[in-house]
Amino acid sequence: MHRWSIAILLTGTVAAPAFAQVRTGGFVAHQDGKEIARERYRFDGSTLEADVEVTGRGIRLTTRTEYNPALSPTRFRAAVFGGGGRSAIQEMDAAFSDSVRWTARTAGAASADSAFVMRPYATMQNRLFSHLAAILLRYSRPAGGVQVLDVWFPDGGRVGQLRMSFKGDTGTVDVGGVSMRVTTDRDGWLRSVSVPAQRLSVEWRADVAFAASETLAADTAPPVKARESPLAILSAGARLAGTLTVPPSATGRIPLAVIGAGSGGVDRNGNAAPVLRTNTYAQLAWKLAERGIASIRYDKRWVGESRGGARPDSLTFDDFAGDVVAAVSAALGDTRFGPVVVIGHSEGGLLALRAAARGVFPVAGIALLATPGRRFADVVTDQLRRQVDSVAARRFAELFPRYVAGEDLVNVPEYLRPLLLPVNRRFAASVAAFDPLAAARAARGALLIVQGGADIQVSLADAQLFRGVRPDAQLAIIPQANHVYKAAAGTGRMAQLALYQDPTVPIVPELVATLGTWIDGLVRP
Repeated sequence: MHRWSIAILLTGTVAAPAFAQVRTGGFVAHQDGKEIARERYRFDGSTLEADVEVTGRGIRLTTRTEYNPALSPTRFRAAVFGGGGRSAIQEMDAAFSDSVRWTARTAGAASADSAFVMRPYATMQNRLFSHLAAILLRYSRPAGGVQVLDVWFPDGGRVGQLRMSFKGDTGTVDVGGVSMRVTTDRDGWLRSVSVPAQRLSVEWRADVAFAASETLAADTAPPVKARESPLAILSAGARLAGTLTVPPSATGRIPLAVIGAGSGGVDRNGNAAPVLRTNTYAQLAWKLAERGIASIRYDKRWVGESRGGARPDSLTFDDFAGDVVAAVSAALGDTRFGPVVVIGHSEGGLLALRAAARGVFPVAGIALLATPGRRFADVVTDQLRRQVDSVAARRFAELFPRYVAGEDLVNVPEYLRPLLLPVNRRFAASVAAFDPLAAARAARGALLIVQGGADIQVSLADAQLFRGVRPDAQLAIIPQANHVYKAAAGTGRMAQLALYQDPTVPIVPELVATLGTWIDGLVRP
């Protein structure tokens, strides 16, 4: 479940005055000297209307926050738009009283949640610096010193503290383990923010212009430099529907990559309706074709157009690894192609390693994209800790061993049910037993590890674990790439979610350059 960074709750004792002065302007954010986001706002003391544009990505966040005379929010509404489109990718509506209650709609799927709040409170949305500006207006200059405020993060379902202190117009704000240096004007309105740990700087401007509202060139259809044809892959009674992409002008034996999809019901293009619309695998296939590299990508069992084979409740990790082997065999059976590599994304990388461990696997190399180096249960526990809260993580760690052991669980929290479905028990037990590091150590052939620095699902530590057991492997880190290899302005889940929902956003060019250079090296060592 995707959660939003919505509210910061202030439990200080300083009463806030009415703020009737109309303020307009904007903020521009830079990271490592490169502009990453722009914001413009209008605040009249009772309503704050603000928009954020992720620079160069065609992603926009529009918000409206309503306040009472004490500067406590009564309503917060937000919508995310991508690719210059007019239809929202995600919408949220939150209301505040003795609790905050919100509904969210993503690609037609709705969800609702609530949390207790204590008065007084305020709102703060990630990348929305006008919200921070409104919070700083509440700092009591006569009282001075460090003022400690309770903080609730809906994004992680946890409570923390916000600490702020000022000397004149210069202050420090510490929240969620991040320290910010801020300056304000004489009226207490935010003028600049510096976050050294994130190499982030934000400056106020009287006027901020957004890019022209034009639809991005959709990266949703194959380019001229790619010929595509349907391909049927037979694997242990299953008929997997695939796509063969071939560069039109290549001669001789063409190098070919088998693209393995990540976990869940992800199709050959990298999409899983209604929550995942990235087109990542299709875009990767097309870009590889432009470099003279052919590829095969396919719908997983019981996904998209793939049918047949064992029932879903009887499938194991080995069944899906066998599908990777079948796809490689299909490539090797065509005399146009060679050598063959496997590019496995996330769980697809684990399947490639498992396929290699099963025996003869005549590939020149395996590329692991955002592949976890830890066991399944540890990865899920860590994701729950970061995306929900530590209580959810502990509860999963308690229930998962009982689940894979065959116990019928009762009173499973709603947010854990998708992870503990009886139909997936056999598969979960088999993947939980898989040791990715042992498999990587034993795998023959070249190994490439590619990790995004903005990935909020798999960490840089996972990549280093693989490198630790395979020091001969090539390691490539793409700083701004997220889990689906789209350029992210940061690790805020609002901006990240838009990238998971917009198929027009292209993959980062560094991914194709890295893979292309690596494959070229295998062809011409």
